[in-house]
Amino acid sequence: MACHGHDHRVFPVLDDSPRPGIEEPVNNELAHALRAPVEAFVVAPDRMVSGQPLGEPQKDTGFHADVTRAFEAHARRRTVYAALERHVDAWEHVLGAVRAQGLPDVLAAVPYELTVYGEAADATSCRAGPWDLTPEEAHRASTVHGAPTLLRDCRLDGSPASWSPSELATPWLHQAAWWDTEAGSCRLGPCAIDRRGDLDVSTLAGLALLREAWDHPDLRATGSAVQLTLAARVAGTDDSRWGRQRSLNLVPAVRHDQSKGFPGTTIVGRNRLCADPTSTTRCGSVFHARAQHAPAATVGVHLVAVCYYAQEHGDRPVFAAWRPWLGDYCRTIVVPHRNEVLAWSVGHP
Repeated sequence: MACHGHDHRVFPVLDDSPRPGIEEPVNNELAHALRAPVEAFVVAPDRMVSGQPLGEPQKDTGFHADVTRAFEAHARRRTVYAALERHVDAWEHVLGAVRAQGLPDVLAAVPYELTVYGEAADATSCRAGPWDLTPEEAHRASTVHGAPTLLRDCRLDGSPASWSPSELATPWLHQAAWWDTEAGSCRLGPCAIDRRGDLDVSTLAGLALLREAWDHPDLRATGSAVQLTLAARVAGTDDSRWGRQRSLNLVPAVRHDQSKGFPGTTIVGRNRLCADPTSTTRCGSVFHARAQHAPAATVGVHLVAVCYYAQEHGDRPVFAAWRPWLGDYCRTIVVPHRNEVLAWSVGHP
């Protein structure tokens, strides 16, 4: 990239080349630039709820390195900006709901990282909507946390009876009424009510489920509550409360880690041991592979969204608070303008 004066940008062009691998070397200049936003969006909320003195915490260098890689991977891709533009209204709505509940801004990136706001929902496993809710999660959000009814009176392929979820925790697949073990697919048919795709209602449900982690004293006490809340959306917080024991839920996993005397402020970086987020093994971690990768990936796309929305939609009140970042770390990347984004072909990240 040709330089005009002193150009602070640390990578050159927007393209759709393969994303940098999670084990590739970290761009140290970019890592330094991201210290301030990671402190503001992640570490400061961690400290606030930890109940610990506000002295200098032990840095999670591994997590910060993974955030740097994730940010770079998202920031260089045209399809990411195209998705951000498509879902600006949805992100605005969710961010407003997040703030109304006093939750950290970064949690608004969860529906993007899970499903690209519903575009990539995994219907084959009976999950649906931007928050990727199972039938039982929808039921728990309604009956335990007071969200509106999301799912009721469904048809199951091969059964004449109407079915509604009754369990509060998602069962193992071979025990789920909605799972066809022989075919290896979802057998959930049309429902009288299925509002998991409704952004307003599903956001109330999704935030209620995130609060199970955010409000948990064991997770707060680690000093890594934000990161663990992001991991909990894919690993679950503590299904033993709802009658199912799962060692890979966040609470038992964190308790196991903490029993060894490790510092809680480094729990996420220390336990990101699988290079592949789709691995079926834990690679020696207390978390399963997807939960290992979810926190950094979500923070990475959040930091890109801050730059794009502050630049192109900063006139909307919900994004106006992000505009000061345009003079900070956002200068390290090429943030495209909306007219450029609209001219690109629409795809998926």
